[in-house]
Amino acid sequence: MFEIESILIDNCITFSNRNLSWGATLSSYEDLFDLDFKFIGIELISDCKPPKNYIIIDHHNEYSSNKSSIEQVADLLNIRLSRYQTLVALNDSGYIPAMLNYGATIEEVSAIRKKDRMCQGVTLEEEKLAEKSISENMEIISGVPFIKSFTNRFSPIADRIYFEYPQFVIFDDISWFYSGGKAHKLADIFKKEVNVGLAYYGGSAKFGFLGMNDKFKEYYKNKIIEVIKHG
Repeated sequence: MFEIESILIDNCITFSNRNLSWGATLSSYEDLFDLDFKFIGIELISDCKPPKNYIIIDHHNEYSSNKSSIEQVADLLNIRLSRYQTLVALNDSGYIPAMLNYGATIEEVSAIRKKDRMCQGVTLEEEKLAEKSISENMEIISGVPFIKSFTNRFSPIADRIYFEYPQFVIFDDISWFYSGGKAHKLADIFKKEVNVGLAYYGGSAKFGFLGMNDKFKEYYKNKIIEVIKHG
């Protein structure tokens, strides 16, 4: 979102950013609807009737086969992304493996991930809590780490363990997150949760993610283990 905003500013495109968190809704901008304008909603949940000539930009859940949101914006504006912007787009849609597959260096990957965490607002204290979570709260089941986090910021944990564990589960008392090649399979299993907005998923068939805004119950854990073991 930070990079999309930068692109819009560079191209003198009018936009409104209300700095909403994950789960942002279209109705949050309903007061701006005007039939004289074309509206483009970026990763907004359609919880109200959209304005005329409305375009949806998203790459999560039912839109997970789409390009990343940054690439969709670039296509609409008919502009070419820089290498840095391309890496940001790949990071957004396919995380570390997508960047590596593109030919990014370890230094570039590290820089993109560091900037990502900074944009999320991850603090130095949360970076330390991530290390503590890994050292004290990691359980390996069928070769996959299940880590209870001391912070609600999961990205500093994920970034630290990715190169050793291609799939993993991170959770706290109110949510959990799976990353790896079984994300779309899990999305099918947890389709009910996805449909009511409790869960979200994205990424490719080879590498994806699934998050749940719910406590990590034994039911979830057992289903994940079953999928990991039996596919």
